[in-house]
Amino acid sequence: MIGYMGFRLKSAETAHISTIAVHPDWRGRGLGELLLLTAIESILELGISKVSLEVRASNKVAQNLYRKYGFRFRGVRRLYYRDGEDAWLMGVEVGGDAYRARLTGLRQALEVRLHRQQRQTDVGQNDGDRL
Repeated sequence: MIGYMGFRLKSAETAHISTIAVHPDWRGRGLGELLLLTAIESILELGISKVSLEVRASNKVAQNLYRKYGFRFRGVRRLYYRDGEDAWLMGVEVGGDAYRARLTGLRQALEVRLHRQQRQTDVGQNDGDRL
C-alpha cells in the first residue's frame, strides 16, 4: 500500500476527512493531493457542502496543500496527537459552482503533473521501453 484516505459524514451538510497518508517513499509525487481531491469529489457526489479536517500544527506541507484546495484555519485542538502536538482545525465550503470550477482546474493541473511524472518513470513498461 502506498497511500490511503478516509472520511466520515458528520451531518447532512458536513463531512470530515479523518486521514490522508502516503508512504514516505512515495511522498512529493502528487499522491496525497490525488487522495484529497478524490475525497472532496466523493463528498460532493454525496451532496455535502462543507468539509473539515485536522492537521498537525507542524505539518506545513499538508497545510499548504489544504489551503490550495480552499481550506482555511478554523481553530486549534490542544494536545490532540499522542505525542502532545496540537492539531489545526481547517474547513472549506465546497458546494458552490465557483468551488466546483476551481476543483476542475485543480484536477486538470494534477492530471498533467501525474501524467508527466509517469512518462519520466516508465522504464521497462511494455508500451515503450526507455532508459
